Amino acid sequence: MMKRVSLLLLFVFALFAVPARATTIYVSQTGGAFTGGTACNGQRAISVSTFKSTTLSAGETVYLCGTITSAVIPHNGGSLGSPVLVQWDSGASVQVCSTTAAVYINGLSYLLLDLGGNSTAIECPNNGIGLSTATDSVIGIGSAGNGWNNVEIRNGTVGPVFQYSGGTDNGFNTVCINGASGANNTYIHNLTLSGCAEGMAIYPTTNSTDQFAYLNVGPSVGRVLNYASGSSSNIALANSSFHDSSVNYTTVWAVPGDYEHYEAIHIYVTSASGAQDHITNFQIYNNYFYGSSPPAGYGATGLIFAGTGLDACPSTSYESVNIFDNLITDSGNSSTGFSDGIGSYFYLQDCYVTMNMYNNTVIAANGASNACFTYLETAGTAGTASDLVTFKNNICSGMSFAGYYFQRLTPFVSSNNDFYDVGAFALTGASGQNTYTLATWKTLTGQESNTITTIPGLSSTYLISSTSSAAYEAGVNLTSLGLTNLDTGAPATFGVSGACGTGCVARSSSGAWDLGAYPYASSASTANPPTNLTATPH
Repeated sequence: MMKRVSLLLLFVFALFAVPARATTIYVSQTGGAFTGGTACNGQRAISVSTFKSTTLSAGETVYLCGTITSAVIPHNGGSLGSPVLVQWDSGASVQVCSTTAAVYINGLSYLLLDLGGNSTAIECPNNGIGLSTATDSVIGIGSAGNGWNNVEIRNGTVGPVFQYSGGTDNGFNTVCINGASGANNTYIHNLTLSGCAEGMAIYPTTNSTDQFAYLNVGPSVGRVLNYASGSSSNIALANSSFHDSSVNYTTVWAVPGDYEHYEAIHIYVTSASGAQDHITNFQIYNNYFYGSSPPAGYGATGLIFAGTGLDACPSTSYESVNIFDNLITDSGNSSTGFSDGIGSYFYLQDCYVTMNMYNNTVIAANGASNACFTYLETAGTAGTASDLVTFKNNICSGMSFAGYYFQRLTPFVSSNNDFYDVGAFALTGASGQNTYTLATWKTLTGQESNTITTIPGLSSTYLISSTSSAAYEAGVNLTSLGLTNLDTGAPATFGVSGACGTGCVARSSSGAWDLGAYPYASSASTANPPTNLTATPH
């Protein structure tokens, strides 16, 4: 079954396309004749320490052979169209516990790391609570703050670097992939992330487009993606995306008491005084987020957060995020919820931030204490009319609030949604919280035309059951937005092996759209369901 590939991804593939190579280097822990693996078997290898000082040619292939217990440090990268390829041979494993990085990319450009599909490609063995070591701040792949440019990481497992079992803050500074400040034009895909407090930390400092796709992330990872505009104040990050991934957001990690933003997806601009950093059209689509929202004290305002890092709110520092075709299920109950019960699945905060949410399906089967979406203007910030929430064609079911607004009613456009079995809309200000029924909310805001509160009529796999389902053709046509990937629905499966299957159903270019992530199709009854479904739809 063929996966959907956007035009942007095709561009990225072309950027990293690996031509025929004239030179191949083999690297093992101690060097010498190597026995084992596939490509490495029978070859003469250089040692890891020798490799560190070996100058590489553009387009060269480097095979990692066997178990390596010293940090892998490429001396240099390649060039546009001819990256250096570091290829894990079958069975190769970098088993290093380093606070710099097990694989250290020190400011390099045009480097491709292919982990060979290996399940132990990079790990810090026996490190964690109650194990032989409990070293914090361990990094799987990292730049030590020196950044990188045009780096692709694919095909295998990073982690665990810290095996966490609760009860302490130890390990909270571990990161599976830490590009940190200066990581520009990063492409991470077809990976499994395991055993780290933070999955990916990427903070570009020059104009950059970054891709995070086809990932499997389990509960042993805390925050999945921390993406920000780095330390620079004059950059444009455009058309980056997080898509086609499977994320279990039931984190096992305890959060230090002074930590506020431990969301699965955290995106923000610096918003420092005079800053000119922009994040535009960051797209979050075709993902399956599942699990349970956390109990009190876990430091997450929401599942997906878009906001600002500081409170200066200059008009020259802004971001826009488009979130669509995501399936979100929550098996938590009324005692669980983001931000101690006043958070949400989509959370927008402060100052020149635009969040657009289209055709998502959000099912909280057991009444989790969340809103479907939240806007917060923190006290003391300027607030602007340029903030905008757009919420259309979504299905929200079972949570305690439909929408939650703090401090003021930000400009928003919302219509053609289904809020079934949810609580009220809420507006909280200096005088306390006011709640509203849908009818009263419509009168107050002039929004939510054609919004319903009816059972959407979904199957056990979250597909529209029939043409008589309430979600069928209850949406507005959004073709004019020009979001190409929104013109088809979500895929049948997600993550490393995700594929369209019988999903990716095309939406009408002119007629009414269905609500939620999956358009109705006459063959829907034979669709391949997403994996790991736990919630019961309404």
